[in-house]
Amino acid sequence: MLSDSTLGIPDASLDRLATLSTRDLLADPTYREMLSSLDCDLLEATLPEARAALENNLPAIAERVVAEWALDRNPMSAYTLGNWVVAFARQPDHIEQLIHFHDRMPSQLFRDVLPEIVSLFNEMPRGAEAWKYAITVLGLVLASRS
Repeated sequence: MLSDSTLGIPDASLDRLATLSTRDLLADPTYREMLSSLDCDLLEATLPEARAALENNLPAIAERVVAEWALDRNPMSAYTLGNWVVAFARQPDHIEQLIHFHDRMPSQLFRDVLPEIVSLFNEMPRGAEAWKYAITVLGLVLASRS
C-alpha cells in the first residue's frame, strides 16, 4: 500500500488505517477527518489537469489490471475517475456507494494499484497534492474491504 508522508498523512496512520475492516475504517475518527478534509474546490478547479495527468498512463494501467485480474468489466476512464473523485469528495456520506460500485473487484487489486495511480499526478502543474490525497483517502476504503 502507500507509504508516503508527503501526502500529509503520517505513515503510521496509513499503516493503521490499511489494516482496518471497512466497517471499522468508516467509523474511524481519523479516516472520517481525512474524508471531510478533502479540498473539493481545488479538486474541481484542477479537474482538467487531473484528467490530463490520468489520460497519459491510466489506460495502460487499466489494461494491465484487466488482464492480471481477469476482470470482465471495462476499466474506468480518466474522465470518469476524475468526475468520481470530485463527486465523492463533495458527498462523503455516499462513500458506501463507492464500495458498492466496486464490490466485484478484489480489495487486493486496489492495494496493488493505488500507489501507481497516485504517482500519475506527480507532473500536474497545480493541485497534485490534493489529487494524491483524495485518491489515497478514497482508495483506502476500496483497499480495506473485508
